[in-house]
Amino acid sequence: MYPSEICDETEWFLTAADVDMLAGSGIDSDAEFRPADHRDAVQELWHSLQIARVNLLDSIICWDRADAHVLDGARTPTAWLRHRLRVSHSHAVSLLQQARGLRDAPPVRDALLAGELSFDQADQLLHVFVAARAEYVARDVDMLIDHISTMPVAQCRIVAGHWAARVDAEALVDGDAVPPPVAPTVSELRVGEILDGDTVIEGVLNAADAVVVRTALAAAQRLAKPVPSGDDEALEDGVTPPAAPADPRSPAQQRADALVLIAQFFLDHHNRHDHEGGSIGRAHVNVVVNLDQLTTAHVTGNAETPYSVSGLDMASVLQTCCDASITRILTAGPSLTLDIGRETRVISPALRKAVTTRDRTCRFPGCDMPAWFTDVHHIWHWTRGGPTNRENCCLLCRHHHTLIHKGRWAVTGNANGDLIFTSPEGESHRSRPPNPQLPLRNSA
Repeated sequence: MYPSEICDETEWFLTAADVDMLAGSGIDSDAEFRPADHRDAVQELWHSLQIARVNLLDSIICWDRADAHVLDGARTPTAWLRHRLRVSHSHAVSLLQQARGLRDAPPVRDALLAGELSFDQADQLLHVFVAARAEYVARDVDMLIDHISTMPVAQCRIVAGHWAARVDAEALVDGDAVPPPVAPTVSELRVGEILDGDTVIEGVLNAADAVVVRTALAAAQRLAKPVPSGDDEALEDGVTPPAAPADPRSPAQQRADALVLIAQFFLDHHNRHDHEGGSIGRAHVNVVVNLDQLTTAHVTGNAETPYSVSGLDMASVLQTCCDASITRILTAGPSLTLDIGRETRVISPALRKAVTTRDRTCRFPGCDMPAWFTDVHHIWHWTRGGPTNRENCCLLCRHHHTLIHKGRWAVTGNANGDLIFTSPEGESHRSRPPNPQLPLRNSA
């Protein structure tokens, strides 16, 4: 927010918002303003914010002791904090844990007020300050605060863990009861749909679960990296292969794409049925047709899955329908179901195997995404009369499948031979199967 504009290394220009900020921070805006003043202002305001947070946690403790959340009918203190303070569930849990931790460790609270610790540093101590270690906490807390006050948060976590292991061993030698190990964080994942049909995912993973998820995400991210553009022709001797393009996606976008790849891989290779009788696998599409609309020849339909997809546009629906199970549902009005047709598989297992054997990877020029991370795409979409056969189907990874349906790219041709991918700018790129069957020459 400030400095709002830098003309050179010595001149600083302030907006009205900057002046208001300075008035609150005690800095004289009429005096000559130096970069060091910005540094000091940030530190002072951060300390003020930390003091305000300690005061908030003190109030939360008083409110928690009185079970005041029941006055508003809240089921738990966390539920009240989440609703009344308009924060996420994880934020509400953190507030309550910090408040109770500072209640049991007054020296840590004093260090926060004095600016000797940050909340991130204090959290590492509060995590190991369990009741069974109270005697050792009282003895060592000042030493620990002094020791970690200048450390990065990651090192504070290590120091706190080593201290806990040492005092547990000391208690064992002294014949005291060994404090139980700190219970691992319970992994939680919350999934919620927002108004425009997008989904918000948030949660907390314990250390063991995090290793699994991070490893899987890293592997999927490597598979989803951009590949050099160009056709599949072999390069001539002495020709330098094209360099891989820079990934335009942010790290968060890369992780999101990797998560979708992992989920799609599970669905593609999980053949069991769920407890509700539905198949766990590729997308299932319900075509809902109202009887009145059917009899008046004004048929409308929508694509559905076990979860709401009201936010999907037609391009997304068509992309999902490329490789899905289809069920006809006939209704009379919005709630009365008259008939549910038999589920049909658009892409049969035999056809999928044949297409996979031919294509091996995504057919988009230059893409080598393995077959198990791809969808079977109808070149001429079956909803528009296209056949479901080997000539009209090809493998596309999720990224390039989306480009075809939403990015104004087009693909034409016979999948058994050459496919032509045309960009929005009109540039054509040829793709051949990696193992085309060459015609045999007549011996006559």
